[in-house]
Amino acid sequence: SAALREVVQKYPWFVTMLKRARMGELAFHNSVQTKLECVQEKEAIVIGNNLMPCLKSRKVVEAGIDKWKLQNRAIGELF
Repeated sequence: SAALREVVQKYPWFVTMLKRARMGELAFHNSVQTKLECVQEKEAIVIGNNLMPCLKSRKVVEAGIDKWKLQNRAIGELF
C-alpha cells in the first residue's frame, strides 16, 4: 500500500522489523529505548523479536500490543 511504502521509505529498518515479527520466534523481552529516528537494523531485529513474547504474555491481543509499544520506544512513537 502507499502508506506502507511511505513508512519504509522513511524508515528502511521497518521491513526487517516486520520480517522478524512475522517469524514469530520466541525471544527474551529485550527493551529497546532508541528513538524512532535513530533505530538501526540491529534494534529493528530486537523490536521484531519482542512482538511474539509480548503477545503470548497477555490474554488479549490489544494488551500485548500495548506492552510491545511500551517496551520499545520507537514503536510507541510510530503508533
